[in-house]
Amino acid sequence: MVRIGSFLVCLLALPIGAVADTQDKELRDDLAAQRALVQQQMQMLRAQQATIESLSRRLDALEGSAPLIDIPVASSDVVPGPVAAKASPVAMMDKMLERDSEGDLNRRSAEVQAGDLEGTFKIPGRDNISLSIGGFAKTVVYANSDAENQGAIFLPGLLGLERDDPKGDFSVNANLSRTYLSAAAPVETGWVRAYLEYDFNKGNRDSADFNLRHAYASYSGKYGEFLAGQFWSTAMDLKVLPEALTDPTMSGAMFARQAQVRYSLPFGSKYTLHMAIEDPDSNDVFSEVPTNNLTSQPDYILGLEYDEANRGHIRLNGILRDLEVELPSGQRVNDEGWGLALTGSLRLLEHDKLAVGATYGEGLGRYLLGLAPGAAAVIDPATRSLKVRDNWGGFTVYSHRWQPGLRSAAILGYAEAGTEDFQPGSTFNNTTYAGANLLWSPLPYLTLGIEYVYGDLEREDGSSQDDHRLLFGAQFF
Repeated sequence: MVRIGSFLVCLLALPIGAVADTQDKELRDDLAAQRALVQQQMQMLRAQQATIESLSRRLDALEGSAPLIDIPVASSDVVPGPVAAKASPVAMMDKMLERDSEGDLNRRSAEVQAGDLEGTFKIPGRDNISLSIGGFAKTVVYANSDAENQGAIFLPGLLGLERDDPKGDFSVNANLSRTYLSAAAPVETGWVRAYLEYDFNKGNRDSADFNLRHAYASYSGKYGEFLAGQFWSTAMDLKVLPEALTDPTMSGAMFARQAQVRYSLPFGSKYTLHMAIEDPDSNDVFSEVPTNNLTSQPDYILGLEYDEANRGHIRLNGILRDLEVELPSGQRVNDEGWGLALTGSLRLLEHDKLAVGATYGEGLGRYLLGLAPGAAAVIDPATRSLKVRDNWGGFTVYSHRWQPGLRSAAILGYAEAGTEDFQPGSTFNNTTYAGANLLWSPLPYLTLGIEYVYGDLEREDGSSQDDHRLLFGAQFF
């Protein structure tokens, strides 16, 4: 019985052990499968990470902020390892566009991007230069009542200079169209800029010849602005000049464009001091005998400006110049010219502005609008000495905006030169300038206008020459 019982116990225990062994094997197989799945998923994650890193490097390369290399993407079952870099198509294109670097002291990339300033683009490099290319096409149609060959820009001081001009003329002129190139770049302490501008109105004649308007470089920073090159004279006040179909050349205003070296120093929040030496020229000396103009020293200009934002400004400019010529005998004669100009503007209403100016001096000549050539000084035929002439003038401008895009300006100016006792009755004495316009900008890049201008020139003996001019104009861009 004992043996039979032991046998039965062993017989019953056998299925239980077999079942346990079977369950343990199934668990081991399941664990192995889970481990294999985890390893496969880890490989896939590493492959995806490699793909992301490759795409990120490609994006950085396109943006110019990382080496342009191409890294192969790993497959789903291979963990990426070190790879050799190769040039991407973007890098190859950059190489093709790169400018000749031999003898080039400022090597730059040729990739074009948006500039730091509105309306500019740039070629990225160490200096981030922002470039702007532009200009406009302007056509002016005008008719003169009693003047001929006056050109697109009206200057009363030239009336009757070449002929009596009794019949007037008609002209269609596009010489005031312009083109310009501007470059600006930020530096550690401010900005540097270079500017070049041309029109086609050299000599103010109907022939379209290149005319250099501006060519200068400037640096502006915390301690003011330094400028060198050809620009509007420091003796001018650009804030008082009105809008006009052509250059606003009203008598009595200081107006010149020439080479100079200028420094403008702001102090406080509203004051600016302007100091400049400018290109001298004694071409405004009248002589009955041929002379050679001499330039032994520059013209010196000093200006002080007070500006109240959105309200108005006042500016006082002073000028000192040396007029010197050489006579046919070889004798050199000279005299000092000087002048003071007080100008200002005031915003009367929301859409109205008044600008005024007054100038007085001796030998101002070519700086003062409205004077005839040779009105700065004269050679005394008896003593062969040079004598500067008194020069003075004034102007007023009233500007009004009727509605957005529609505005007007009314202008009145006067300029006079004193006369020496030995000068003849035909000597220039004064000019008067008057004008009014209506300008309309129906589109952002189009302005149309109509303008009326009157000029009168009087001589010492009381004789005079005048002209009425009517203009229509259109400017695109």
